[in-house]
Amino acid sequence: MGWSTVGVCVLLTLGILAAPLAAAAQPAQKVYRIGYLAPAWPPTPDVPAIGLASLQQGLRELGYVEGDNLVVEYRWLFHPGEQPPPPPERISQLVADLVGRQVKVIVTWATTFTMAVQQETRTVPIVCALCADLVGGGAVASLARPGGNVTGLTVIAPDLAAKRIEFLQALGASRVLGLHGGPETHPVLAGMRQAHERAAQTLGVRGEALRADTLEAVEQRVAAAAMGRDTALVFMENPAYLHDRQRIAAWAVRQGWLTAFPFREHVEAGGLLSYGTNIPALFRRAATYVDKILKGAKPADLPVEQPMQFELVINLKTAKALGITVPPTLLFQAAEVLQ
Repeated sequence: MGWSTVGVCVLLTLGILAAPLAAAAQPAQKVYRIGYLAPAWPPTPDVPAIGLASLQQGLRELGYVEGDNLVVEYRWLFHPGEQPPPPPERISQLVADLVGRQVKVIVTWATTFTMAVQQETRTVPIVCALCADLVGGGAVASLARPGGNVTGLTVIAPDLAAKRIEFLQALGASRVLGLHGGPETHPVLAGMRQAHERAAQTLGVRGEALRADTLEAVEQRVAAAAMGRDTALVFMENPAYLHDRQRIAAWAVRQGWLTAFPFREHVEAGGLLSYGTNIPALFRRAATYVDKILKGAKPADLPVEQPMQFELVINLKTAKALGITVPPTLLFQAAEVLQ
């Protein structure tokens, strides 16, 4: 039996009416809102944001796409051209802003900064992508069971200070100055200073730890220390050193100092050598913590990850500018040698 003209029109009409109804029945895609709060300056073409691209890549791989199902509220502690320290109330203002925007998690880095953020909110989960000692600072109860609203990844291992000094010793250093930023009384920084001095003593070199928050302060402290040509500098983990890595590296070469840094980014900027963990890998791993928290996990139950691998990176161009020869045994240990 054939279709009548009236029957076809009725079906077409019903189809047209059903289409918007079916579309309306589709559940709306959930949109997640997170915060990114950096203890640094906004990125520029010359100084890109540390690790941020890797965090974004990690989130995309897990199905979170900015502008689609993800909104990221980016905040930076410093204003362009500003020198530390920032106004003390700025962290409070930044955190209050993010909490007011109802972010589900805040991603940050640097131990002292993360602890300052935690002082402003004990309810919003915090993922630290690049922290030195969360336990020593009191941000978490233990690596295995953080117990609060902070978790993430640590970059510190017991023998890092010793290895950096050992490498400088192989290059002829018999005195090593450790440089750090931040308050002298902070427990994390106190632990880093003690580790540096113990390692120097164990290896039979003179080792002192000095506070210097900026390159200008580094210049003053180094000048006051009356360094000889057998003295080398170890720059400890510090956001200001990372941001200013190009100027620091260029200054050290002009002055003729041997230098060791915690991250390869310093060496890519012209520093002599680095020994530590890989920043992009850490930030990419931080995305997995964000994913777990957005899916309902509590930071108190997510163990803080410790680094499993460390890399020695050496800049031979810098070594040549300093007039030193890197021993083959040191080159053999390097994960990468920059020409």
